[in-house]
Amino acid sequence: MIILNVLLGLTAFVAIIVNMVMWVISLIKAITREDLKNSKVLWILLIIFVAPIGSIVFFFMEGYKKYAWIYLVAALSFPILLAIYAIITFTSAELMMAG
Repeated sequence: MIILNVLLGLTAFVAIIVNMVMWVISLIKAITREDLKNSKVLWILLIIFVAPIGSIVFFFMEGYKKYAWIYLVAALSFPILLAIYAIITFTSAELMMAG
């Protein structure tokens, strides 16, 4: 059980780091793109205030599909890991009470 907790914790830590890095990358790409002109401010506001959805949409809409998929997987992995951890903790507590 301890090994599983450590693995889930490390995976969650990596997911958080990837989320932060991808958010910064999306912000830098939106700021440095010269061809956005009128929509640059909108993209920057979406990325800042509607993270991670704003960043994922930006990556998909502006042609950075590889980044979008990486960010989507990292963003979804954290809540999925929390759900798995909760299920494992609950079931192991139930098994201990039953046995």
